[in-house]
Amino acid sequence: MNEEQQVSKLGNKLLEGEELDGSTRNQILISSRLAEKLKVKLRSKVVMTFQNINNDITTAAFRVHGIYRTSNKRNDELYVFANRSDLQRLTEMPEDAAHELAILVNDFDATDREAAVLKESYPELLVETYKEISPDLELFNSQIQLNMIIMTTIFMLALIFGIINTMLMAVLERIKELGMLMAVGMNKMRVFVMVMLETIFIAFIGAPVGMLLGYITTKYLNRVGIDLSNWSSALEEFGMSDLVRPEVDTHTFFTISIAVVITAILASIYPAIKAISLKPVEALRKI
Repeated sequence: MNEEQQVSKLGNKLLEGEELDGSTRNQILISSRLAEKLKVKLRSKVVMTFQNINNDITTAAFRVHGIYRTSNKRNDELYVFANRSDLQRLTEMPEDAAHELAILVNDFDATDREAAVLKESYPELLVETYKEISPDLELFNSQIQLNMIIMTTIFMLALIFGIINTMLMAVLERIKELGMLMAVGMNKMRVFVMVMLETIFIAFIGAPVGMLLGYITTKYLNRVGIDLSNWSSALEEFGMSDLVRPEVDTHTFFTISIAVVITAILASIYPAIKAISLKPVEALRKI
């Protein structure tokens, strides 16, 4: 049970009873949803039927030692937990043998890399990632990534219009000054570069401040969590907890920083063109 606790933290989700301790044979942990379906409670007996290593049907009675509940409704209705020693005895498996091993990696993006290492190290074993075991979960994850790209694009478009509005107002308020600069010999290319540099400098000042505030906010929300208990029933259908702890990795910060710089450069083009389209004589007459 100690190994299972390291992967699923099942001991922290017990509603009744205790963790599997091996003090008696055939202990079992079931979810509250499954207990309700089977109409059993703590200390009740549940009969399990499965195949041994010789493909013979084996039946054994297990006593409910604990009842747990997780945020994943589907898994709660599918899985039960028993001591490995009991299952090895009933299936006639060797002591150090296992039917399946679940490995939890700390880095979500390292899943494929770790799987490739295991496949190379143990070619005789079947090594599968969550993408192969549960394609619907991978689809859900890809949809989240697609939504993030769409949301980032919308934010960048809003940023473009915000920068254009700010710099266009700055140009229109300084028409006379810009006209004077061009009248004394400053060419249009230098005016164009000046407006673009001003826009980029504003982005370089605003972006770090915004990223820092976003980092602090994300760290705070990761610590306290975002309570979505009002929608817990819907979230359980997708195996999601009603307490969400957001986090942003370094790659996302780097991507957003580059996106802000590119957005600032694109947004500076129109105000810069507006500035160089001014005629010095007409600009100097502006009040």
